[in-house]
Amino acid sequence: KINNLSYLVETNYHFPPNINRNIPTSIPIWESELAPHKWLLQYKPIDIALQLTLIDFDIYSRIKKSELLGQRWSNRKELSPNVLALVERLNKISYWVSASILLPEKSRERVKIFQKMIGIAKALSNMNNFHTLMGFISAFNMCPISRLKNTHSSLSKKYIEILKKIEEMCSFSHSFKNLRNHLELADSALPYFGLILTDLTFTEDGNPTTDKYGNINFEKQAMIHDIIENALKYQNSTEFSLSKRKEPLFSYLAHLPVLSDDELFKYNIVLLILTT
Repeated sequence: KINNLSYLVETNYHFPPNINRNIPTSIPIWESELAPHKWLLQYKPIDIALQLTLIDFDIYSRIKKSELLGQRWSNRKELSPNVLALVERLNKISYWVSASILLPEKSRERVKIFQKMIGIAKALSNMNNFHTLMGFISAFNMCPISRLKNTHSSLSKKYIEILKKIEEMCSFSHSFKNLRNHLELADSALPYFGLILTDLTFTEDGNPTTDKYGNINFEKQAMIHDIIENALKYQNSTEFSLSKRKEPLFSYLAHLPVLSDDELFKYNIVLLILTT
């Protein structure tokens, strides 16, 4: 039971000052007999995807250009708070998805949750929310999930095909070529920031800041400028910023109950023993 949701959410997610959230002090559904993964089944994938996007887009919209200079997210973290918050959200989403799939005791329930998560991933893809989507892809490929052979084999052909298409789009082959192509065609999007940070790191480390005469390498600075501009050009998209929150779903997704690496591993071992 969650008795003080307001404190729980506010300590895990810092809302931008220009957005009024009015977080409730409790969620009645959490005080019921329903476990979080069963509670999740009551909502449509598109509703869950939209609320996830609303939360993550809020963080994305606050990122300043200065946070992406000089690899500050790595060597001067206090100067890159919003970038780090967005990265942390992706990691938390991965663990939440994994935990939600592992928690059901019965195999058929795990299959339902897995298919629900695939449906949410598809909705995120349709919304061009590639950052949150990569959190789902990461979860699907975590060892505790990938080893659930019985669960995977029980997925319907429909969801197997959806998962295949999504994973192809998010494939890291050829430097995320497919994902880059999808992003170029999008009018509004939430880009995958792991890719952006990788591009900036390679550009920073792979090119000298000055030439042999000590002159500034303006070509390098231009490349960095273009990467940052392309990364933040969707911040003013109204498609996401005008979306309305849906309670109690929004507050649940702002918190995201998760299991640690160690807990996921132990739970997975138990499931493997029970299903073999």
